[in-house]
Amino acid sequence: MKNKYFFLAIILLLSSTIFGQKKTYLRANYTYSNFGLKEFYNIELEVLGKESLSTFKRMDSTETSAHMDDTGVGRFTKVVKDSIGKKYYKNLTTKEIVFRDFATKNGNFLPYIVKEDLPAMNWELRSEEKKFGNYTCKKAELKFRGREFEVWYTSEIPTIHGPWKFHGLPGLIVQIESKDTNIKFSLSSIATKNSTSVELKIPSNGKEISFKEYASYKNNSTDELLKKLYAKLPRGARITVNSVTDHNIEKTFE
Repeated sequence: MKNKYFFLAIILLLSSTIFGQKKTYLRANYTYSNFGLKEFYNIELEVLGKESLSTFKRMDSTETSAHMDDTGVGRFTKVVKDSIGKKYYKNLTTKEIVFRDFATKNGNFLPYIVKEDLPAMNWELRSEEKKFGNYTCKKAELKFRGREFEVWYTSEIPTIHGPWKFHGLPGLIVQIESKDTNIKFSLSSIATKNSTSVELKIPSNGKEISFKEYASYKNNSTDELLKKLYAKLPRGARITVNSVTDHNIEKTFE
């Protein structure tokens, strides 16, 4: 009888350990700037074990419009009114990213759900150190999809997750800036807690497409925007614009 109760106690102990184990939940907030596209976001990065979720929320909100200004130059403004925002879910166990982003197809700017394999990030760690607030940070550099980034991270907060698709550094990213200064992420606040109830939700609310389709839509976005702009301009009007892909955070998708 004693053995029976002993084994029952062991089972209950193991069950409470397995099913009630607390995980460290980290929430970091960043500001994101894309100066070429004049896009400015607040980003909330949530980290829970091998999973993370980055949610982008715009700081401004205006509708898409196309018009010709007083100098005869065509102008196009593209800002999405959307309460859900762009989301990027990373899972280091399944080695995949599922994200919600916007792309242009047939003149319509719509949200899509895309799954891609977790991309390799070949960080080059440097010896330089710098202080950001209370954190001592180390420098790293990265070449990724057409851009070169200079990154500062702190091993005082040990996580390999970062905002957006970034991952793989031995500490939390504090600042990221592209070497052409067009793209910048800056850490604004951080909080941690132990929790058994937090769950990171995979992005939804959009049409599911393949990563290949998504890359095609992004690469053709300039032509799509020009078609929409020409439809609103006087007959015979001609305009010249810089490629949107020159300013996207991903300039290529290879």
